[in-house]
Amino acid sequence: MLSPTRRKQKNRDQVCILDLGSHTLRAAVFSCGLDGQPPEVLGVARRSAEGIGAGAVIDLPALSSCIAALLEQLEHMADTRVSRVVVVVSHPSIALDRAVGMASVSGQLVQPKDCRRAEEAARQRFSRRRQRLVHEAVQGYRLDGRSYREKPHALKGQRVEVEVQHLSLCEATLNNLVRAVRAAKVQVEAICSNILATAASALSDDERQAGVALLEMGAETCSSSVYAEGELIAARCQRGGGRDLTLALSRGLLVPLKNAEKVKVSSALALSEMADEQQLVEVETIGLRDRRELPRRAIADAIESTLQQQLQGLASLVSETGMASQLSAGLVLAGNGAQIEGLVELAERSLSVPVRVAQPRALVGLAELVDQPGDCALVGAALLWSRNELPSWESPERRARAKRNTQPRWFDLLM
Repeated sequence: MLSPTRRKQKNRDQVCILDLGSHTLRAAVFSCGLDGQPPEVLGVARRSAEGIGAGAVIDLPALSSCIAALLEQLEHMADTRVSRVVVVVSHPSIALDRAVGMASVSGQLVQPKDCRRAEEAARQRFSRRRQRLVHEAVQGYRLDGRSYREKPHALKGQRVEVEVQHLSLCEATLNNLVRAVRAAKVQVEAICSNILATAASALSDDERQAGVALLEMGAETCSSSVYAEGELIAARCQRGGGRDLTLALSRGLLVPLKNAEKVKVSSALALSEMADEQQLVEVETIGLRDRRELPRRAIADAIESTLQQQLQGLASLVSETGMASQLSAGLVLAGNGAQIEGLVELAERSLSVPVRVAQPRALVGLAELVDQPGDCALVGAALLWSRNELPSWESPERRARAKRNTQPRWFDLLM
């Protein structure tokens, strides 16, 4: 984490973020300052995913080999040797719970250890079977019935309570992902949900406070979340995303899946009325028929209903929270699917709220390599790690803060 050859790096830590997407694996090394400065991007690598689908391992050796090749590419670019990673995971098993912990004040004044004991009591009340706690956030404190947003240190009282929000994922799925990473000869420092990571980079504090919905459209999953008054209110991850769009194109246009994916990337359109009548797209059909040219409007007609279903899934989550009229900041679209032309207009028409496409927060270094909506999870995980908000994988009671997560490659000569 510290570079022996550069004295100016003394107060900076490096972290490697590994995003296990179903279509593309991404990895990046960030140098995170301790003085509130934006993270510096030192290197980024991407590789087509193998052995993983919808956030779960389907071929352990293939996924491990893919991760090893990805990290080797990243090490050469960033000139570092990666030893530990923070893994970003997207899986439909995500669950959100709340628990209250209580502790008596040991002395006349509330001490930090009293708040820690209350937080530990809340953590012990997490009882969801077959789920692994990956993130916890304190919602507020109460001292003898009086509410506090911050820790009530140095105040007189007898009983301190804390309300904690727990976010968990399927334990078996996480264990398989960790096994795949360890087989690539690196250790897992922490696990981070893609919902929290994306929100940390894509949403501003003002949007969280005013109320906002976030929709991340991945390759095989579609993640939705709702924020209000600065807190995460609801979250959901469903199978779908770009894979459903590819299937809709394949069935609607009678083209092979491989060609449907190419058509989606190059010519996808969310609203048929936005298509130019004169614009034609060449596609390869199924069977022995020759290639043919189709109007772009036909592509929009094939995927518009699928996009509507994904937007309605978010609308149902917002409706369950009862805050449909309180989301003043509207909707933020993230993920690579957010780049589909006309999607913003379709979402605004369907949901009647302002919509924008997410962009990663301001960075320094090689920032132009992580400037797409699908890169928000990489940047957000680095921000959460730098703020000590990720529990350690080995010891969930402590925060992930590795001091030697990466090291210069020339250091290998000493081994």
